[in-house]
Amino acid sequence: MRLVGWLAAISMTAAPAIAGPDGEYDPCKNRGLRRVAIVFASKSPGKAGECKGNVYPDKKRVCGGDTVLWSVINACDVEQVAEIRLEGLERVATKCTTIRLLDLAGSKEIRCQLKPVRETVKQEYEVSARVGKSRAIVDPELEIRRPN
Repeated sequence: MRLVGWLAAISMTAAPAIAGPDGEYDPCKNRGLRRVAIVFASKSPGKAGECKGNVYPDKKRVCGGDTVLWSVINACDVEQVAEIRLEGLERVATKCTTIRLLDLAGSKEIRCQLKPVRETVKQEYEVSARVGKSRAIVDPELEIRRPN
């Protein structure tokens, strides 16, 4: 019973450490790698059909200076995904990596280090890829917070 009490006390004291003044999650109080998933999957599982990309979460809160890893997964039934890149992401310290080819059931990562920012900004960007003979574009958003 004492262990449960200690765990409850630790969890209550740890919660404010990662929350900002508005009570929302503050990534600058919990520094580390940030992860985003990009999943390419068939619109109709089990059928040979169109492959679509989605970003999870589509809005991600990060801290200026963080390194963000986009885990890219190809769950399409019959397609290869190629030339996967992030476009329009302006606040990066180094150029983002790209993926030339992602085979069926494959997974790889795109890595970007963000620049520190003077104030919180919302940065929209695009994930572009070639799926078969067509282009797939997804429009997610990063909220980049200023470190305290």
